[in-house]
Amino acid sequence: MRYALIIAAGKQSRFKDELPKALAKVHGTCILDINIGHFKKYSDEVYVVCSYENEKYFLDYPHLTIHSGFGSGDAVLKALQMLPLKLGDTCFIAWGDSVQEEKLYKDVVDAYDGRIVVPCNKEMKPYVQIIEDKPSLIVHFSKFGESISEGYHDLSLFYGNANKMKDALLKMHEKYWKEDHYAHKHGDELEFLDIFNDMKVEAFILDMKGIKSYSFNTLEDLENINRSL
Repeated sequence: MRYALIIAAGKQSRFKDELPKALAKVHGTCILDINIGHFKKYSDEVYVVCSYENEKYFLDYPHLTIHSGFGSGDAVLKALQMLPLKLGDTCFIAWGDSVQEEKLYKDVVDAYDGRIVVPCNKEMKPYVQIIEDKPSLIVHFSKFGESISEGYHDLSLFYGNANKMKDALLKMHEKYWKEDHYAHKHGDELEFLDIFNDMKVEAFILDMKGIKSYSFNTLEDLENINRSL
């Protein structure tokens, strides 16, 4: 079974709009509808991961509802725990505030070899910098003040063995959860990308060489996407 999870449970404090970012529109078309349409071509089941606070916006979509506010890794873990996973099942993870070119999905599936596939492009001072460190990756976060130079930045899409991702996130939860928050050097939340830093999950960078993913945090970012597409 191949699953797809679109993570749309964030508080979106920087996006000054009532609607969740996943429901924003690009040239009049809802980003979530675009992403689900792409995923359905390459996945058996697609779910939006939403919060109890914003679930009302996603009632018309197949969705998994979680208690949010504990980071992207925590959201992915809770969603994976709701799925009836079997040995060998795989899963796409995508951020709801992004839209990808369709070719990206096919290339990721074709490249899968048992390790997590992390499609990337090179950028000048990316928001997140990903470095190959076999068998895993090293991830630096600019928002935590880590030094970042030109390098690879993920395209808001990940693909790999669902049970391996769940097990790694569960180990991180057990290690860092302290009563009502996560105690981690990257703040009081669980970052999904820290499974490479902390758990050394096997993964590799898939250099997409110009294939783009468009992500946004603010309404201005969204306007720029509309202008560029």
